[in-house]
Amino acid sequence: MTTADALRRLRQKGRGARTQKAPQVADSRPLGLVFRPRLVKRDDFLVLCVRSWPAAGRSRAVERVREAKREMDAGVIELAASEVAGVIRSTFGKLEGGVVLPPRGASKTEKHFGTEIARLVAERCGLPVAGQATYVKTEGNNRFHGQKAVSSVRWDCPCSLSIVIDDVYTTGATLSGIRKTVSGACLLVAWIGPGGRSEQE
Repeated sequence: MTTADALRRLRQKGRGARTQKAPQVADSRPLGLVFRPRLVKRDDFLVLCVRSWPAAGRSRAVERVREAKREMDAGVIELAASEVAGVIRSTFGKLEGGVVLPPRGASKTEKHFGTEIARLVAERCGLPVAGQATYVKTEGNNRFHGQKAVSSVRWDCPCSLSIVIDDVYTTGATLSGIRKTVSGACLLVAWIGPGGRSEQE
């Protein structure tokens, strides 16, 4: 199956799915996020976003999520993983592929918020972890995270469909950087994504 065929099948599955209500998972704090799953086509890959920032009170919601990430809040990690896994299953059913974990950032030893979410999603969807993305420092760029950072993937088991999971899709720089290193079909999944219309609307 070609990459185009795989993406076409994913889009058909996504269009035929009915969006479910948010799973009843105990939230450890009022994050103020909007549960609005949507599937968006971006060039040669698909993006599935589960929640979005609220139109009013966005800055408060951003700060609450940042606080949860700093504290590695187990309740929020559980909430995010349950919602992402539930939306993947309800949108696509059983997927055949592997999960690519997001970059850990500058720290290689401490647990990483997005990585912990992705590991739980892989476990709950019955998918293997195919690889771990990393940031590559480019000449003249001293930051490990940002639009100029380039991602590479350390593969454990390359697969025909790569499911890249991260906590937040803002500019898309990290996920798009990973996409450039992935051969075959690619589905990018973010717990929190930007606003916009989905293919189902």
